Amino acid sequence: MSHKNFSPEQLGNMENLLSTYFQQNNISISTPLDIVKLAKKMGFVVYPRILHDNIDGIIYVDETKKVVDGFDGNKIIAYNISNKPNHVRFVIAHELAHYIKEKSKNPDEQLMFAAREHNNNEKKVEEQEMDYLAAAILIPISSIQKDLDSYRDSNHNLNQYNKYVMNSIVETLAEKYNVSTAVMLRRIEEIEDVRYK
Repeated sequence: MSHKNFSPEQLGNMENLLSTYFQQNNISISTPLDIVKLAKKMGFVVYPRILHDNIDGIIYVDETKKVVDGFDGNKIIAYNISNKPNHVRFVIAHELAHYIKEKSKNPDEQLMFAAREHNNNEKKVEEQEMDYLAAAILIPISSIQKDLDSYRDSNHNLNQYNKYVMNSIVETLAEKYNVSTAVMLRRIEEIEDVRYK
């Protein structure tokens, strides 16, 4: 399932969800984002863990307690230590997206659990939404739009580039934001949907 399952209006609503949450909680995002630092600012403790091969990460929140048994806090994100660093960053952002969405919808919610299963996420709309939000956290729309504007032609298009030049642009931006080229390419496609539809 790709972002194409979301309308431009839905994509814009997801962007607004993040900006509202960050604004209300006095969180400013700079790039490249230190995702662990952001998680800590939001009260999370982040742990590398040996997880089942199918599990990329988990979020566990129990704000009814000061500390969750076996951990150093009540807001936990654990990621699979077998994942590559760029993927770990994405998984942490994905888990934070679960928290942000739930707290935005229901601020009094004190219990939360979610697991990111990399084999099933293509089928679940909610997980695709969390992936969109994760990319939006790591690659803020205002920052990436400025970067993309420097490559646009006078008609505000990126289409003048051939495949090889576009791949080079994607690689350059992926490196700048410390994400995979797949995440960057998808984000660029999403930005174009949000901006021009």
